[in-house]
Amino acid sequence: MAARRDDAVSDALDRLYAAPLDAFMALRRELVASVRVKGDPQASKAARELAAAPKPTRTAWALNQVAHRQPELVRAMLEARDAAAATQKRGEGDAIRAAVRDYRAHMTEVAHAARDALAVAGFGVTASQLRRMSETLATASVEGSDARTRLAAGRLTEDIDLEDPFAGIEAGPRGARKLEHEAPASREDARAAATRANASAVAEEKARAAAAQAAREKAKHEAARKLAKERLDALEDEARTARAEARRRETAALRAQDEADRARRALEEVEARLGTAREELRAITA
Repeated sequence: MAARRDDAVSDALDRLYAAPLDAFMALRRELVASVRVKGDPQASKAARELAAAPKPTRTAWALNQVAHRQPELVRAMLEARDAAAATQKRGEGDAIRAAVRDYRAHMTEVAHAARDALAVAGFGVTASQLRRMSETLATASVEGSDARTRLAAGRLTEDIDLEDPFAGIEAGPRGARKLEHEAPASREDARAAATRANASAVAEEKARAAAAQAAREKAKHEAARKLAKERLDALEDEARTARAEARRRETAALRAQDEADRARRALEEVEARLGTAREELRAITA
């Protein structure tokens, strides 16, 4: 019974954290009510657990969407992070840097997917939000952490401060020697690295926005050209039809004129014969 209750709560939490952000509160009330209606003590406990589920921040919600809709991206990032950590323990400088670069690339891919989720939902995306999502991913990637479990399940509720043991590794051999023989890089160094990554992401976003705007302008111009061409073709068809109708009516008018002329001549002949007949009659009766 308890296992079934746990499964039901887990399914309900999955629905809740995968839902649109603006539907979170209403859906939570609906799920709580659907559980409470059973009336048993286990259901009451499940309802309290659901009612206590906190609404995520906007950036945490975006990362949850990636975990629910593109889980392969999150899995690839976590696997790359584990590989980098294993390589770090072996102390192989070049291999460490290569592994960390691979991990960073996967993390950037997840952050960009989260950015796209925000954009699709109609939310603007700021450099600060990109930085917070990158910092959350860096910290939530740590193997065995509660944050990692929540990230993989798509149930993050808030941003997480940066804890990045790989900060500065990509800088080169000196950075690798520091990792092997000195204390881990400071949080300030890590934040600087995240800031550089976010600046690159912002620049990329601006380039994408500019390209999208150019594409929209081109599409708008092409649509206007197509509309003008269609209007011209329609007018030319109308003109051809009008010319044909005019010629038909002119031909009909000429034919009618000929018929009218023949009718007048026939009338004149009849009138002439009628006059002659009248004269003959008067001559006979005189």
